[in-house]
Amino acid sequence: MAKQKGFIKLKGSLGGLTFYRNNGDDLIRTTGGVDKNRIKNDSAFKRTRENMSEFGGSASVGKALRMGFANIIKSMSDNSIVGIITGVMKKINSVGTGVRGQRAFEILPNKILLDGFEFSKNTPLDAIFYAPNNHQYWMSIEV
Repeated sequence: MAKQKGFIKLKGSLGGLTFYRNNGDDLIRTTGGVDKNRIKNDSAFKRTRENMSEFGGSASVGKALRMGFANIIKSMSDNSIVGIITGVMKKINSVGTGVRGQRAFEILPNKILLDGFEFSKNTPLDAIFYAPNNHQYWMSIEV
């Protein structure tokens, strides 16, 4: 993988090369891969389309979770939080019911997969967000 050293930094594709930025470095790689239309239509890429569908769903559900905790995430997470949450949602999706590529996100029945999840390794969530999870506490609340 090549690095850009000049003062002109490019982004995108040009002449078979792709210019991009990763972790503060300006990098170059050759453009490659399978044609988009072939992935969309060729029967040989059926599994790829299923995987794309499930990954896209995991990213969307993960984004909804991040938006729900937006204020907390701003103060305690890092750049890897998107990938971490998407990975957790992919695990939840993979145990869901239904046909591959169309499985539902059954978060509540699979909440065990969220045990130990933290938005940051350095700052636990319960240090910022306090919600008692004591059964006796919930039983003593009067409405």
